[in-house]
Formats: sequence, structure tokens, C-alpha cells
Amino acid sequence: MTRLKTKEKWIVIGKDYNSYYFRNWVWTRNFCRFELFQVKLGTRQQGSKLEYICKLSSWENAHKRFVIKVKKDPRIVTKYIQLTTEHGKIMNKFTEKIYSSDLKKVPNRKLIKFYKKFADLQGNMYALGSVLPLLDFGPSAFFTENLRLYLESKLPRKLVGEYFSVLTTPDKESFAKLQELSLLNLLKIAEQRQGLLKLLKKEINQAVLDQIKMQYPFFWRSLKSHTIRFAWIFYVFYGPSYTARDFLKLLQQYLKSNNKALLLIRREQSVKRQLIAKKKKYLKRLKPDKYHGQIINLASEIVWSKPHRKDMQSKSYYHIEKLQSEIGRRLGLTLDQVRAAPLEELKKWLNNGRADVHLLNEIIKLHIVVPINGQARLLYGPPARRFAKNIREVQMKKKSKTIQGTCAYPGRVRGRVAIVNNADEMYKIKKGMVLVSVATTPSIVPAMMKASAIITDEGGLTSHASIVSREFRIPCVVGTGEATRRLKNGDMVIINAAAGAVKKV
Repeated sequence: MTRLKTKEKWIVIGKDYNSYYFRNWVWTRNFCRFELFQVKLGTRQQGSKLEYICKLSSWENAHKRFVIKVKKDPRIVTKYIQLTTEHGKIMNKFTEKIYSSDLKKVPNRKLIKFYKKFADLQGNMYALGSVLPLLDFGPSAFFTENLRLYLESKLPRKLVGEYFSVLTTPDKESFAKLQELSLLNLLKIAEQRQGLLKLLKKEINQAVLDQIKMQYPFFWRSLKSHTIRFAWIFYVFYGPSYTARDFLKLLQQYLKSNNKALLLIRREQSVKRQLIAKKKKYLKRLKPDKYHGQIINLASEIVWSKPHRKDMQSKSYYHIEKLQSEIGRRLGLTLDQVRAAPLEELKKWLNNGRADVHLLNEIIKLHIVVPINGQARLLYGPPARRFAKNIREVQMKKKSKTIQGTCAYPGRVRGRVAIVNNADEMYKIKKGMVLVSVATTPSIVPAMMKASAIITDEGGLTSHASIVSREFRIPCVVGTGEATRRLKNGDMVIINAAAGAVKKV
């Protein structure tokens, strides 16, 4: 096991849930392979809790180097966005082919070949996608600060938040929005059949599903088509995928609102038209020079491209579960154990037909992946515990009555808190509650849709919470640094999102 001596402490720069070793290794490895960054990043995972760790000096140096490039030619960011989309399509096409194959007939060596190519393709996506966080995440947020400072120089203070929100909201639809619109079309079909509506208001169990399939075949085919198209939408990298039953449960949320599907669809169309009109109006008022015009256009493009990239990755993680399950079948391992396995070990185990279960369980308990001598190395057991002494969290802010963050979408809300960090905790939130999270992910979007407001510890312009809140018009405050530590489930809070302020009542 490799020993690592280090003087500079590793800092926790982000948190997540429900990842696994193989994915963490792919993520860390991309920074070793991509020379542009020369940034020291790694992961620590204990059980389901994941932390992203960094040597801040390397991050700051990489940020400065890349900002110099972007200032010379902001269009370089567009180039990376286009490359990311192209690579994403290649990756999805490759994993779709695996997903549609009969893997039971595939020899061991070819399974490993598929898995290795998947790791390379995902690594390319992480490498290309990391350009945006490098510019706009952490202590040095290039686009966020440049745009905000520009708006503050041109506008009364009370208008800055509104302009910022409008100008950074994308015109293009995200996969999440496409899924919502598709679901509304399902609702429109259901509204034409009173008997079907009555069924959909019941608890969705197997008997109800069978009845829908038998009595309403057109709706059932449409539902199955929707499920095939969007089963991966909340998968991220761990799952589970969504089933027809899960999507019907989402549909029930619309039924409870008593709004007709056509009204909701027209409302979405109207909001989009208003957004485009506001952008034109605001840009006409600002009259930005060439440089700031590029910054404004790129800010909107970045907000669209980051979730688009993650969604393409999520889709391929969903596809590759089939391959992971087949490896597990051959070795007598659970899905979690396969996901904890180093690639080279899997290759050996498939050849000799026996896996080191003790090793896998140790990795699941605690593992760290860090760059050592230009390669992503795995630490587990005692070496991981020793290395963990070099990791620290940024100190909490001094307490005040107000929790302060950044406005992602304006609005004033009063409501009770539900802390939701992963899909297993979504049961906590009821319609109208305030969702509080370390950092939201696509896996908890169904809970976010119920929230009257969203508050996060982490995040900036391109964070998941910022993007979702703008798209679904939910008041949101991001980057508080302390909301999950200061607030508890059931606390009553008042939120002035435009001011980035949260007060406990």
C-alpha cells in the first residue's frame, strides 16, 4: 500500500452521497490525465458519504491560468462546451449498445474491455466538464463575480438580482424540463378518461398497474415510452432508475394541484416567451460592450451545459449497471461490491473465478482516491485512516441571526425545514416545505419540486440547485456554507432569496 507524505492539508471543497470507488477513481483519474489543470483533487468516501478534497493552492493556480486564457478569448469556453456535448453523444451511443446486448454471451475479457472503455469515456467527460467548475466554483467564481460586478456598475442595487437571474437562465430545455413536459402530456391523455383519473388517484400498486395496462392500452404504451426515454433521469451514478410506477407517483403530484395539463403546458410556454422577451429588453438597456456581452451569453450557456453534461453521464451510468450486474453474477458479488472493485482486480478475479470479498467490504467502509506520482491511487484500511489526518473542513462562519448566501432565484418564503441530502431522505418533505441540502443532485429533484424554497450549503451560478431553481422558478439561496448545520428538520424559516438571506423564526 502506498504511503503518502504531504505538507499542505487537503481541504474538503464539496460533498455528495451514494457514490462508489470505481466512479471516484474515474473522477480523480481525469485530473491526472488532463494537463491543462495540474490540480490536486481527490475523494474520500465513508459508507454513503462522499467528500471531494483538494489542495487549494493547486486549484487557485489552475484557476488563474485558465482565467488568463478566457480573458484573452472567452470563446474558448464555448469550444469546451461543444467538445463535451460531442463526447457525451459518443459515450451514450457506446453504453446504449452495451445496454441492448445480451451480456451473458459476452466473454470475460470483453466485459473488462467494455468497462475500461466506459471508464475512459466517462473520464473524458469529467475532464472536459471540469473546465466550468474550475472557472466558477469555490473561492474564485469568474463568471459569477464578473457578471455581478458588471450589473452592479450599470444598475440600481434592487435590480441586480432580477437581471442576474434572467440573464443566466438558459433558453434551451434541459432533460429535466423535457421529462416534465412529457409527463404533462401523459396527464393530458389521462384527463380524457375519468376512469383512468380515478385509478391514478389510488395508491400505485401492481394491481393498479395491471388494471391500467388492460383497460387503457394507449395510455399504458405512452407511459412505457416515457419510462424507456427517461428511466435514467434521476439516476446520477448510483441509481435506482425510475419505473412506470415511479413516474405515475410524480404524475400524482400534478393531480393534487388540480391544474389541468393544458394550462400547465401553456404556462410553461408563456414563461419561456417572457424570459426571451425580458432578456432582449435587459440587454437593450445594458448595451454591453463586446467582452461583457460574451460574458453574459457564456453565463447562460454554462448554466445549460453543466446539467446537460451530467445528464449524459447519468444516462451512461444507468446503462453500465447492466454490465456491473453481469460481472456480479459471474463472481457471486452484490452490485455494491462490484462497484467497489478496482478494474485490474476484476480482471484477475474473472480469470480465476474468485473475488476478494474482504477487500471489497473494506473499500466500501472507507476509501480515499488521490493523485500520487501522476496516477489515481486507492487507499483503504489503515493507510486511508492515516491519510485522513491530512484532510480538514473549512471552518464555519461566525454565527449571526441571519444565514447568508447567494441568490439563485428570487422570492420571499416562510416555511418549515426538511433536510434532504439523498433520495432515501425525500420522504421528509411535504408540499410547501423548505428543502435544505448540502448540495442538491438530480436524484432528489422530485423532492425539490415539492419545495416552496431551496437552501444549500454549497453552490454558485452553475450548481445544480441554482439551475433547477431557475428552471422551475423556486426561490433559492445557495452557498450559505452552514445551513445544514444551523437548521434542523421542522425549523420555521423566513427566506428573502433576492437578498440571499435566511432567518430562523
